[in-house]
Amino acid sequence: GPGRALAPDEIAYAAVGPAHFGASTSGPYPDGRRVHWSNGLDRIAKIDHESFAVLATFPLPGVHAYTEAEADEHVTPRHRFAGITSIVGPGVLVLSFLLAVVIFLAMRAAGEGAHTPFIQTYFSWIPVADLRVNAAFQLDALSMVMILVVTGVGMLIHIFSVGYMQDDPGYPRYFAYLNLFVFFMLLLVMGANYPILFIGWEGVGLCSYLLIGFWFSDKANADAGKKAFIMNRIGDFGFLVAMFLMFANAGRLDFEGLRASAETLPSVVLTGICLFLFLGCTGK
Repeated sequence: GPGRALAPDEIAYAAVGPAHFGASTSGPYPDGRRVHWSNGLDRIAKIDHESFAVLATFPLPGVHAYTEAEADEHVTPRHRFAGITSIVGPGVLVLSFLLAVVIFLAMRAAGEGAHTPFIQTYFSWIPVADLRVNAAFQLDALSMVMILVVTGVGMLIHIFSVGYMQDDPGYPRYFAYLNLFVFFMLLLVMGANYPILFIGWEGVGLCSYLLIGFWFSDKANADAGKKAFIMNRIGDFGFLVAMFLMFANAGRLDFEGLRASAETLPSVVLTGICLFLFLGCTGK
């Protein structure tokens, strides 16, 4: 408040806001400390004694002067599970990528046999009249490449995030969203039919909403998350119509069955299916 004075060796800082709750900054604190201001302020800067005296006596809107002791009171400590999160979060992606590399090498060693898709069926998921959809995964050359991309790039993102997000109060929540994102992406690229792919597709859309709006107390981030969610619904419409057209004209939704039936479908139907799938990709 007015009238505060600094000791000769005391350090002062200024905080400029408002910003989103839990804002994280890496500077310009002179010692490089990363801080989280529970009062919604960020942009931390060291100031001289004269500037502190002016700000303490004539405060400006959104600008607050603090002594070093007062500034430290506003620092939010790291989450108590940050340590275990830093191991488990990236660790599962490292293991996933190594496993993907081992499977890729095994496929290469199989020679010509690697061109035949491997389909693992677990149970009958949707047996309704003529509609038969199995809970099944398919591994072929294309899905193997995408598995390597998802696990490899995902692993790098997780490792980078350990440092980038280390002081965020929502650190474990962030890694939960990121792990969930990779899970649904793998479900998307490994599914043996369009309904399984669609479940992964929806999960990726959900995780996009959660990650884009991660700092949801900031209105701009919250609005961006809602925008992503709504745009995904438009894409879902195109994807669902494409699946309806597939079943109405080919009587099945599995990749291998549709590939065998594609040559018998009219070109106008194939064009319509592809355009609606493209609408789904555009929405995504």
